[in-house]
Amino acid sequence: MKIIDDIEVFDPNECLFALDESDGLTVISITGKVFWDKNHCLDDRFGDHSLPEEINTLLTKNSIWNEMEATWCADLALDETRAVMLAAGFVESKEMGETLKRMETEQE
Repeated sequence: MKIIDDIEVFDPNECLFALDESDGLTVISITGKVFWDKNHCLDDRFGDHSLPEEINTLLTKNSIWNEMEATWCADLALDETRAVMLAAGFVESKEMGETLKRMETEQE
């Protein structure tokens, strides 16, 4: 992680991601590994400003956009989205995906 203009900017390999589907889109949750390990929740301060410009450009070119805090959406199938994220250097976390699904179920 680097500090650029008072903003924490993470390399993809410092970030975990989990995938889900909603309303015909693939939903990607992204947060810093250290934050996840400490808190077991998403960092609501994490957004496109938290990633290097070249990573944001790569995601945008692949129809992946920042929807809101710690949440991106994609017009791609789950496996296609996973391939883009892994190729960019992000780390998939099954634990994070399972935890987020459990938390969502508990809120219903």
